[in-house]
Amino acid sequence: MVINTNVEAARTANNLNVSQTNLAKSLSRLSSGSRIVNPSDDAAGLAVSSRLRSQIKRLDSALSNVVNAVSFTQTQDGFMKTVDKAFRRMGELAMLARDETKSSQDRALYDQEFQQLMDYINDTTDKEFNSVQLFDGSDIDVTIDSEGDVFQLGGIDMQNSVKYQEALDNVGPELTNLSFNAGTDIITSGSPHNLSDGDVVRLPTGTFITPTFTEGTDYYVKVLSSNTFEVYTEDQWDIEAAAPIGGGTAHPIQNTYTGGWLQIYSDRIHIQTAEKAAEALILVKNAISQVAQDRAALGAVQSRLNFTNEQLSVTKENLSSAISRIADVDVAEEATQYARYQILVQSGTQMLTQANQLPNAALQLLRN
Repeated sequence: MVINTNVEAARTANNLNVSQTNLAKSLSRLSSGSRIVNPSDDAAGLAVSSRLRSQIKRLDSALSNVVNAVSFTQTQDGFMKTVDKAFRRMGELAMLARDETKSSQDRALYDQEFQQLMDYINDTTDKEFNSVQLFDGSDIDVTIDSEGDVFQLGGIDMQNSVKYQEALDNVGPELTNLSFNAGTDIITSGSPHNLSDGDVVRLPTGTFITPTFTEGTDYYVKVLSSNTFEVYTEDQWDIEAAAPIGGGTAHPIQNTYTGGWLQIYSDRIHIQTAEKAAEALILVKNAISQVAQDRAALGAVQSRLNFTNEQLSVTKENLSSAISRIADVDVAEEATQYARYQILVQSGTQMLTQANQLPNAALQLLRN
């Protein structure tokens, strides 16, 4: 029997320390909800869960990109619906204007609505979504997974597509190298102008021109030769006869001006004659066909994006479940362990008290 060395007390103290350490870990796990409180708890599990959490963050960004792409295509389709209705109405007006029983005044009224619808669609081609052009034909790369892979969202080109522009081209091919003769009111082209009597020409906005011409105003053409023509204002021109009213004089040119760069736009689409209405009808029908193709392609893209969105959501769910299995604490099991360590700490404390009392037996021997 010894006094200086109490082996039982030391051993009991060690056991108590272990129990207290385990009890502290159990408390931390229960309070944090995580099985891995310190890296030493599960180094490999910590590394795996960290990578999975990073992947989930990237998935969240991909989901956001896909949702934005869906909104982009929905905005496109919203405009395309109204464009489709506008083209259908333009086709209806063109059919009405083809009727030979209609007077020039009737066709002029039809053409007013026709031109307004044309202007509306032209305005639509410049619309934007979050400062991104909707209809300039540019392809857009959409991130579709956590690795940065992309899906190319095909653009809808209403600004340069031939079928659209042929139906919307209220300012057609340019006539260049024009000379304006004030003495005869004759406009001379440096090359054949290819105009016909009754064609409409107008000046582009912002172009310098002699003071007698108004930018954006329609002027009607009377052909003199393959390189020369005169122009008349609307009140000077008989649309039905494609000739000046009562043999009137051409629109006067006050100045003599020769401009190698000067331009007049021609061939405006209109339905003011039965012939032009027939031409416009063909162009509008082609545009309607193009709208149908573009909306079909848009629907296919939306379907792809919706499936991608669903797949990303499922992937995120599965990754979250994997992280949970690795890192989340099983509360029921940990509560059992907590109760066990709590009992061990309490009993260990009592036993350490008893172990510290063992050297007192030596006193009994000394007393005797």
